Amino acid sequence: MTYSSSSNPHGQRQRDLETFWSDLRQGIDQVYNKENINKQRYMQLYSCAYDYCANVSGDPNAKANDLPKPTKKPMKSGNGKQGARFIGHELYKKIKDYLEVYLQRCRAKIVEKDLQDEVLLDFYTKQWSDFRFSSKVLNGICQYLNRHWVKRKREEGNKKIYEISDLAFVQWKEHMLTPLSNQVTRAVLKLIEKERNGEVVNTGLIKTAVESFVQLGLKGNAPEARLLVYSQNFEHHFLAETTSYYTSESQVFLQQNPVPEYLKKAQKRLKDEQERCDKYLNESTRSELEKRCLQVLVEQHLEIFYSEFQNLLDNDKNEDIGRMYELVYRLEGGLKHLKQLLEDHILRVGLKAVQSCQESKDSVDPKSYVQALLDVHRKYNDLVNKSFDKNSLFVQALDKACTGFINKNCVSEAANNTGKSPELLAKYCNLLLKKSSRINPEEEELECILNDVMVIFKYITEKDVFQKFYRNLLASRLVNDTSVSHDLEGSMISKLKQECGFEYTSKLQKMYTDTHTSKDLNDRFQEYCSANPAPNDSLQGFSVMVLSDGSWPYSRPSSEFNIAPNSGRYTTGSPRSTTSSTVVANLAGCTVKVKARWNGHEGSRRLLIG
Repeated sequence: MTYSSSSNPHGQRQRDLETFWSDLRQGIDQVYNKENINKQRYMQLYSCAYDYCANVSGDPNAKANDLPKPTKKPMKSGNGKQGARFIGHELYKKIKDYLEVYLQRCRAKIVEKDLQDEVLLDFYTKQWSDFRFSSKVLNGICQYLNRHWVKRKREEGNKKIYEISDLAFVQWKEHMLTPLSNQVTRAVLKLIEKERNGEVVNTGLIKTAVESFVQLGLKGNAPEARLLVYSQNFEHHFLAETTSYYTSESQVFLQQNPVPEYLKKAQKRLKDEQERCDKYLNESTRSELEKRCLQVLVEQHLEIFYSEFQNLLDNDKNEDIGRMYELVYRLEGGLKHLKQLLEDHILRVGLKAVQSCQESKDSVDPKSYVQALLDVHRKYNDLVNKSFDKNSLFVQALDKACTGFINKNCVSEAANNTGKSPELLAKYCNLLLKKSSRINPEEEELECILNDVMVIFKYITEKDVFQKFYRNLLASRLVNDTSVSHDLEGSMISKLKQECGFEYTSKLQKMYTDTHTSKDLNDRFQEYCSANPAPNDSLQGFSVMVLSDGSWPYSRPSSEFNIAPNSGRYTTGSPRSTTSSTVVANLAGCTVKVKARWNGHEGSRRLLIG
């Protein structure tokens, strides 16, 4: 077909438009009717859209390759408007009208067939999937229109002009979603309710419908605006329905079942909703959904939880305690009351345990006493670690309760002495570290027991009392050589030092060091005696301990005696030394104060002779 020149260029362009649009419309019909379109046909349609937008010469036979490339200053039509812009508007309007008619026909099918619930949802989601794909193809065909005319219009501030893919979504929202929103949302919520009730449903329908709400938020908007369609048409109704459903279910379930069973039910429901978010809800819904569920499943029943918590503690239902913790943990401030209940419970159990090991008003076995304290701590420390996930609040509750019943209990009250616990703990350590006729445990086992002792020591408030008793008993073990193991003695001192610092153990450490110094001295003396035997072996079995003045819990001698001038003479390769001494009976031997001269230097030492 040929066109002659006309005095009416606008009319000529209208004829050009109809020519281009006729072919383009046939192609769009093919796209939305889901007919197969090969690459050649796709390029024909693309060229047709391009030719229409770019051809302002009025020649309908012009092709894309024959046209000049766009210039920075587009040609203007005779009426002063930019021709490409004017013609772009006509094509844009025709595509918009086409989409409107197409969607109206789709909606008419729903009305005619009176589709409801899942059948409606099935039709709606199928139509949406097809429409979305076809619109994507159409958007590719109209890329030239998008890049030039649409882009210019939006840069000029016309925000009601959209790229073709977005235009298709706008049309869907206006002609499909808005009229059918209540029906579609209701159908989705019914399927979700069926799923909550344990029925098997087609979650693919729910997922596609929910995605349509999200995708209808145009990508050029702010994140909040992009989810506005989803929020208004679905999320708001979904959250309200969820609140109503679980409020009713939780009340009925608690009336018919014990609390431990409800804890399992609530835990499962929360997990189900998290999985629901993963399967087909938008991620933006997760936090609010969890908040709503916690409110109706947990927060509204906290008083019932608190009442049951004591029963769970009394019956050692650790798994149920853990479930309750996991539920209440998610509520702000929900753990404070549980923490106080646990603290009070441990305190009561600890006081009762101490009372049961008290043999009489004035007699308490240190081993039974410490073991009772350890049993209570071990039991509830395990509970805090496993059921409460080592939460700091419950660690504090355990520490405070243990401090209470370890330092102030029936034993300390009977003795009217708050230092009774550190005294008994020190005596228990003496039982562990002192040789006895009974079979002593292996060193590794003793090391573990000493670690347990340190657990109790941590809670002792009067640690100076423990030091006093421990120092006296340590001195007795070292002087009488009744320690099970010198290595264990050193290990225990190191544990105390780590807990209380250097100053606390300085005297203990010095006592321990003195024993090694004395052993070295005695070994050298015995070597000397072997090399220089005395008449009648008079020095056989003789030993000396050198004790640092002020470190050991022994007082100075109160009476004196003189050793014969030559009887104390002893050299170890040094020049002569002379001695003068005083002594009192002490322990199994005597304490000797020695003044001596070595290499021209005078000094003094206190010797314990056994």
